[in-house]
Amino acid sequence: MRISKLLLSASVFILPLTANATDAGKYYTSITGEYIVSANADGSITDGNVTLPGSIDYKNGIGSLAAIGYYFNDNIHAELEVGYRKFNGDTTSVTISGVKYTVDSSDVDPKALSTMANIFYDIPTGTKFTPYLGAGSGWVHEQDGGANALGYQGMVGVNYKLTNNSTIFTGYRYFATTDFKNEYNIAGIGSVTEKASVQAHAIDVGYRFSF
Repeated sequence: MRISKLLLSASVFILPLTANATDAGKYYTSITGEYIVSANADGSITDGNVTLPGSIDYKNGIGSLAAIGYYFNDNIHAELEVGYRKFNGDTTSVTISGVKYTVDSSDVDPKALSTMANIFYDIPTGTKFTPYLGAGSGWVHEQDGGANALGYQGMVGVNYKLTNNSTIFTGYRYFATTDFKNEYNIAGIGSVTEKASVQAHAIDVGYRFSF
């Protein structure tokens, strides 16, 4: 009887400490570095009479992302993410009368800002490693041309829990947009409308802190 009373008294003292130690907090912030492995833009240029299909290939690029989020439970969390991406140009192709012409555009390095709402599911494994799946959508602004488009993305990767509050993660991200639309004048031609959507494949490495 004395032993059971002793254990009961000890549990009253120890259990709150354990609960505090494992409570990582429902809110978090994260930062992510991104290497864009490949990307391209598909679209068209038209002067109102003639439409020329075209595409731009980017050899690589970089991005940086920051987010603030909320854990609904141990496995599901949502966040608001802001991002900056810079694409390194490679070649531009335009098709005229069925003939494809390709020119060097290595000096074309467009930049984009984004604001995305994401949701993630962390797959429980009972270890410090937890694979994750994520998806998001939002707004993308092209800095050079000033056009806006809707953006969407899908993510897959793995988390590793460093401490109760700290997690590092790495994974693959597919990022894409609807058409950006820019209008400008060309001497001898007049008003021209350019439309293009972007698709990118990237590798992410990031850090998340819960509070």
